[in-house]
Amino acid sequence: MKRLKICLKLLVLAVIGGAIYVGIEMLWRGHSHPSMFILGGLCFVSIGLINELFPWELGIVWQALIGGTMVTCLEFITGVIVNIAREIKSFGGTDAQPAADAPANTERSHENAKGNR
Repeated sequence: MKRLKICLKLLVLAVIGGAIYVGIEMLWRGHSHPSMFILGGLCFVSIGLINELFPWELGIVWQALIGGTMVTCLEFITGVIVNIAREIKSFGGTDAQPAADAPANTERSHENAKGNR
């Protein structure tokens, strides 16, 4: 029964964290990806577990460094997985499009800039 209560608590925290993450991304960028909900939940729960895994006497600076490192690693892993999945999808002949905020081809941009002078 105690294990069920802990799992339910973590699930609720993950849903809250995922909703906050997606909400901020929607406000900032105007769109999000379903994987960001999962990522937000994992980050929220991971940061919450710092005091469960490390002693309470650990300073706030160390907690911030540990939390920042965990979030950075989770963001990197999620980004790699999502981008690989998008590449596989785009090579599969579907109509996958690059992200709207992806940088333009800089070589062509420079050529166009030179030609417009």
